[in-house]
Amino acid sequence: MKKIIFVCEGNTCRSPMAEKIFANFVKKENIRLKVESFGIDADNGIEMNILAKRALKNLGILVGTKKSKKLCKIESNAIYITMTKQIKSFLPYKNVFAFSDLVGGEDIIDPYGNNQEIYDKTAIIIFNACEKLLKRIKSIIN
Repeated sequence: MKKIIFVCEGNTCRSPMAEKIFANFVKKENIRLKVESFGIDADNGIEMNILAKRALKNLGILVGTKKSKKLCKIESNAIYITMTKQIKSFLPYKNVFAFSDLVGGEDIIDPYGNNQEIYDKTAIIIFNACEKLLKRIKSIIN
C-alpha cells in the first residue's frame, strides 16, 4: 500500500494536523492510502499540541490520540511531504517534496508558541493544501 508521510520538525503541530486532515479526505474518498506523520527533530511519544487538536476539532476533524514520532529512515514506497522547503533540504531524496512544491503557495509556518487563532489559521492553510494534494493524487491514480 502506498504511503503519504507528512514531515515537520517536532511532529506535534503541523505534520500531525496534515496527517489527520489528509487521512480524513482519504477515508471520505475511499482511497487505499496509508497516511502518517513524523518530525525530523521529534522526541518520540509527545502528545499532539492541544491547540492543534482544537484547531482540527474546529474543522470537524477528531484526533483521538496522536503522539510524536522521529523520522529515522526514508522508505522507498512512500511519498514524503515536508511543511517547508528548509525541512525538505535536510532530506535529499527523490521521494521527498515540500508542500509548496506540490500544491503551490508558501511554506507552512510553525504555529508553535502562538495562540489559538494562529493554530486555526494554520489548520485552514493545511486543509486547503491537503484538498489540492488530494485532487492531484486522484488524477494520478485514476
